[in-house]
Amino acid sequence: MSSLCCSEDQLRQQADWMRERQNFRLWCLALVLLFACGLASCSAPQAAQPPPFPTATATKPAPTAIPPTPTETPPPVVSPYIGSQACQECHEEIYAAFQNSGHAWAMIPVSNGEPALPPYTRKLELPEGYEYADVSYIIGGYRWQAMLANQEGMLITAPPHQIAADGYLNQYNLPNITLGIPAGWKSYRSGEQVEIRLCANCHATGGTGEDANAETLPGVQCEACHGPGREHAEATAPEEVKMPIHRERAACERCHRSPDPVAIDPETGLIHHDEIYTDLEDTGHADLECVECHDPHAGILALRFSGAETTLQTCESCHPEQAYAQKVVIHFPMNVECLDCHMPRLIKKASAVVERITGDVRTHQSVIAANRMEQVDSEGNVYPDVGLNYACNHCHAVGGEAAPISDELLLQVASDYHQEIENNPFIEDRPTQQP
Repeated sequence: MSSLCCSEDQLRQQADWMRERQNFRLWCLALVLLFACGLASCSAPQAAQPPPFPTATATKPAPTAIPPTPTETPPPVVSPYIGSQACQECHEEIYAAFQNSGHAWAMIPVSNGEPALPPYTRKLELPEGYEYADVSYIIGGYRWQAMLANQEGMLITAPPHQIAADGYLNQYNLPNITLGIPAGWKSYRSGEQVEIRLCANCHATGGTGEDANAETLPGVQCEACHGPGREHAEATAPEEVKMPIHRERAACERCHRSPDPVAIDPETGLIHHDEIYTDLEDTGHADLECVECHDPHAGILALRFSGAETTLQTCESCHPEQAYAQKVVIHFPMNVECLDCHMPRLIKKASAVVERITGDVRTHQSVIAANRMEQVDSEGNVYPDVGLNYACNHCHAVGGEAAPISDELLLQVASDYHQEIENNPFIEDRPTQQP
């Protein structure tokens, strides 16, 4: 029995051992299966995600170039304008003449509190309360008058830190030697808010008026008339990139013509500002181009100061008979010129002598109305020709350079004025007309 029990114990132990071995195998198999499932899940395709919510940009085509990131600086915009100094290298003589003209100094920059000074001009005084550090530009300042712009790009029309300023003296009139008027301050649009970019139409080059910007160049530079010059200047063969040359009057009309109808200032009896183009349009000279008489590069003032002829042509060039056939022979020794009567100073830009009906700019009307004294009709319209009041009385007025003459005598003398006078002692060496 004992051997049988031992045998049963051995059998039981063996059965337990077999059972534990079987369980171990099952556990191992389960682990293998779990590991295999894990690998399979890693390589299996992901479930489809829902499509993104459509936006306004979802339907736009892809850009052709990668836009700059917010941290990148976009490339600078290169202006097609380069300034007159770039023209100097090849056009030195013209540039030198141009730098002495009023065009180059139509708008004068002020840098570090110091203005650039045009020829024949001293440093301007400033309105009370201002220093040059407050000024960005001088508008004008070459021949007649000057206005000042502050650092905010506005005309100075009031004292510092003020807006309302009736009668504020903010326009500086240069001395007028011809009229004997000293320099002094006048009021111009006092208290108004005036942006200088509106002055850029005629006082700057490049973007003008509402389009004036940082690339706009101060002054009437070469490119104001000839167009942008960068392509021409940077070309390998500049002569193949032609710059336009405008000889027609329309090129000058842009600035030398006011948009308003010609009007007489009731206080002075003179024409507002400079209606030069309009004057010329209504005369027998309407077919002439401005450049037939004027050199746009040289102006007039510099030529006058140097003693040179101020025009390319004189009246005598086209009208030799009229130049030497005059009733009043005393005009010859007094050096009365054609333009003294035919182009009187009928326009006021800055200064005027009202008693002598004389402004500071000559009219280009040129035709004299020999049968009329007045310049304005009964309805206030300006006649297109010069009345005898303006042609004669700027000299033949009280305080003028000649003795006063009655209207009746002026009308008599003006009738058929250009008559040949026999034995005129003042024209012995009369030139002959050129063919």
